[in-house]
Amino acid sequence: MTDLFKQSILEKHFCIATAIAMLFVLPIAGCGEIEQPADARRVATRTDLVGGPGALGELGDIVLENDRIKLIVQDKGYSRGFGVYGGGIIDADLVRPTLPGNSDGAVGRDSFGELFPVYFLQALTPEKVDILPSGAAGEAKVRVSGRGGEFLSITKVLNRILLNSYDGTDGYENIGEILQVILGEKGIEGLLGNEPRLEFEVIYSLKPGATYVEIDTSMINTSDQPLELPSDVATQLFSFGTFSGLARTPFQVPLGFVTLFGAGNQVFAPGFGFDIRFSLEDRYSQASTFAEDGATPLILPALPGLITPGLLSVNPEGVSYGLFYIPERLEDERTAGLEEDDPALFPKSFVYNMTDIREGVETIGQNVYQLVFGDQVKPGDSLIPFSASSFTGMFSAVAPSLLAPAERFSMKHAFFIGDGDISSIMDAYYNMMDTPTEPVIIEVLDQVTGATVEDASILIYDADGRLINQTLSGHAGLARLQLPQGSYTLRVHRAPTIGEHIPFVVKAGGSSARLTSPSPARIHVEIRGVDNQPLPAKVTVVGTTPADRLNQPLKDYLFDPEAGQRWRKHDLIP
Repeated sequence: MTDLFKQSILEKHFCIATAIAMLFVLPIAGCGEIEQPADARRVATRTDLVGGPGALGELGDIVLENDRIKLIVQDKGYSRGFGVYGGGIIDADLVRPTLPGNSDGAVGRDSFGELFPVYFLQALTPEKVDILPSGAAGEAKVRVSGRGGEFLSITKVLNRILLNSYDGTDGYENIGEILQVILGEKGIEGLLGNEPRLEFEVIYSLKPGATYVEIDTSMINTSDQPLELPSDVATQLFSFGTFSGLARTPFQVPLGFVTLFGAGNQVFAPGFGFDIRFSLEDRYSQASTFAEDGATPLILPALPGLITPGLLSVNPEGVSYGLFYIPERLEDERTAGLEEDDPALFPKSFVYNMTDIREGVETIGQNVYQLVFGDQVKPGDSLIPFSASSFTGMFSAVAPSLLAPAERFSMKHAFFIGDGDISSIMDAYYNMMDTPTEPVIIEVLDQVTGATVEDASILIYDADGRLINQTLSGHAGLARLQLPQGSYTLRVHRAPTIGEHIPFVVKAGGSSARLTSPSPARIHVEIRGVDNQPLPAKVTVVGTTPADRLNQPLKDYLFDPEAGQRWRKHDLIP
């Protein structure tokens, strides 16, 4: 009896039993699949928590759950993760009905670190964490609200004068007035008041059946006066001769998120693959040498960095995660007649609005990231300006220059949970963004034996050679995913080997491919003495490097960090 036949019988028995039971309570409406509602509740028992090696949740936190995914939002207080404050997502996993928890806690595979919003470099200090009524689509909602606080104390002064989130930084007409305060008894602390003028708010929304949580982040002017961003102090400093040309005029404050994926996850950025560290180093090096007419177009807040639609992570032993910015198109009389690529259509998108503002140059109005790095910037792209291990920053939106009293400014993101690879995240992202895709099936066989290969990493490159997606071969060596129509190349990575680029075209109706995975070489050594008897011995295999490679970085020839290959050592001896 086949598994499919067994499953069919079980499903029929289940439907019959359900129908009989429903006779006593409701009219029979059929035996279709019932979508479970999304739920938000306080963690009352440890079985409500998310389990796994990265789990940090405790009693009193908030659990967000539907029939697909389960997340923990930490209650107010100090962070149990690597951040400073609570109120962020600290645990996330797929729902695992076959692994119930017990009195010791939940069972799962959570390996996530932490996720929290940043307003430039200021975080939210949670004062309230509330469960809101369900939305019209049945979504469960959690709201976190509070004032601003520094997650990097060294940036306190910079945060205050840029965000104008506390009193004390306005009312200065020239640099002399500012210097008088700084040279006084309190020093620079004299510019920093204690009365908050901005309230920050985050709403987490989880719909039934979704594999992602929507995150709506807001800043609200709680004062009775219009609030300028940045403050008078910042405006005067940026116009002062010493700092002139350091920042854009007007200065636009970037907003985004800090993500900590956890040490067990490999971070992935579409367009750069797994090579976050070296790609960032290359970008900063390229920016430092770029000068058009003697001046760089990359002035604050347009920092060098990676331009990508999202940040993701891979963990074949657990689950994968992804964070994306959701651009918002402006539709009113101000946008009538504008070209489709005009940044004014997406005024909230940070990267999309970073155009060259230098006067007297031919590139004025051109996107600075396209100008310096050749990026084809889209409204949904974000900037990754820094990354340390799995601690990664993302700037997505740009704050307005003025907030009226009680005015609210918001930005939207989505946090996805997948099966351990990138494609499970990208499939859901394409679906959410209504991106047309086609089904793709890929089979991986061993190059020597022809046997099917499971758990091989299949890398997907676009027509420009950029690594944009990744999937894992599963049972019978098969991988299934969705891709937009177009030309790609495929490559198989199964440590320690990696295959060649294979051209691939996704056509209407779907496409399939069969790939071979290179087999690692095996060496058999037998040591015998003069009497031809086996001897115990230690054998060392030493690789050689061509002399012309000695001065090249190891990543350029010994391994491929973009493809996810681990660092390899070298003794520098040819």
